[in-house]
Amino acid sequence: MLSQRGGIDRAVKEARRIGYALAAGTFDWDDVFHEERDLRSCGYWKERFELDYFKRRQCTPQSKLTWKTEYRLVFRKLPDNEKLTADLLRGVVLGTEPDTRTRKRFVTVLTALARVADISVDLQDLKGSYRPAKVSPKSLPSDREIAQIHASITGTSWRWFYGMMATFGLRPS
Repeated sequence: MLSQRGGIDRAVKEARRIGYALAAGTFDWDDVFHEERDLRSCGYWKERFELDYFKRRQCTPQSKLTWKTEYRLVFRKLPDNEKLTADLLRGVVLGTEPDTRTRKRFVTVLTALARVADISVDLQDLKGSYRPAKVSPKSLPSDREIAQIHASITGTSWRWFYGMMATFGLRPS
């Protein structure tokens, strides 16, 4: 952190440099805002996106889980210190397996990031043709079969455990 005097000295020095550039006809806004260019790094935009995400959503265990599993996993693939560009986003998407849930997630998340960063890029053509597998109906035992299995268990602790699983639909995991 700069001290107050150091900040004033820096501002005076910067003002002189800009004045010389104006007088010489070589003034360029990019030179003035050289630090702001660094702010446009992937790391900067990931932080901005996270702030924006939780401004639009209540911070609940579910929204935190969604952030962690859907967004943060994708953002890990972005290099923090590189400038966020359309080509970089496209390259990250192409680094995933085509026609997969992962590719679809990357396209969705990086499109949202590009929107926040005001980067014009269309990644939809890379999404592919992923479709979740059809869910087959479960084959559940009848109540009679469940009761027979319950009666056949000799250990009382295991019988109680099985009864809890059967009654409340619990899973051993």
